[in-house]
Amino acid sequence: MVEFYDKGNYVSKYADSHLDFSIRRCDALVSYINKKQKTVKTMLDLACGTGTFLNLMQEKLSINKCVGLDFSKKMLEYAMQNIKNDNVEFIYGDMTDFEFDEKFDLITCNYNAINELSPISKWEKVFSLAYKHLNDNGMFSFDFNTIYKFSNGVRTFYASNEEYDEVAKMTPNKDNSIEYLTITYEKTPDGQYIKEERKATEYVYNLCEIKKLLKKVGFKNIKIGDKNFDKCNRKKQNRLFVICEK
Repeated sequence: MVEFYDKGNYVSKYADSHLDFSIRRCDALVSYINKKQKTVKTMLDLACGTGTFLNLMQEKLSINKCVGLDFSKKMLEYAMQNIKNDNVEFIYGDMTDFEFDEKFDLITCNYNAINELSPISKWEKVFSLAYKHLNDNGMFSFDFNTIYKFSNGVRTFYASNEEYDEVAKMTPNKDNSIEYLTITYEKTPDGQYIKEERKATEYVYNLCEIKKLLKKVGFKNIKIGDKNFDKCNRKKQNRLFVICEK
C-alpha cells in the first residue's frame, strides 16, 4: 500500500483532501477527552500521514510530546517540512511492528489506515502493540471502513480543481477486499495533462470479530459508534469510530 502513497505527487493531494476529516476527527476526540476529564500529556499517532491531525491534537490539548509513525517516506518528508512544532516528532516505522521505550496516554490510527491490513491477525497485532504502549487507563482510538460501505457494488468517484482532475473506481470482491483504481490527470502550466494511475487494496471485517480482538488483547470500556462515539445503527454505517481504554 505504501507504493500508492509514495507514487507521483499524491502526498500533497492527500494533505488537501484529508484536511476536513482531520479537523472533524480532532474536534470529536478532544470533546470526548474533555468530557471524560482525561489528561493527555503524550500521544502516538499510527499511520500519521502528513501529520495534520497530530499537530491539531497537540495544539488543542497542549500535549507535551506527540509522535507520528508512518511507513511512507514521502508522507514523513512532507510532515517534517510542513509541521513546525517542537512538541511533535515523526518516525519511520510499521504500525504492525514497532517498539518504544516509553508509553503514551493516547494512541490513534486514523482515516481507515487499518483497513490496509490483511489478514485480520495483523489488526490484532496493532491492537496488541497499542495496548502494550499505553499507560494505565490510556486510550486507543481508530476508525475503519465497514462491510456495509462496500456492499453496494462498484462505485466511482470524481474530483476536480484547478490543479488536477481525478476519477477513482472502487470494486468490492467476494472475500471482503476492495480494489481501488485511481487515475489522476494533473494539469501542467502549458495546458497539458500528466496521467497517473495508482492501485490499492483495502480489507474489511465483521464488527464482532474486531470487538472480540480488542477484548482479547485486554481493552475495556470499548465504545463503537459514529464520529462522536455515540450510538448509531452500526449495520448501516460506512465508517465506524472506536475508542477504548487499557
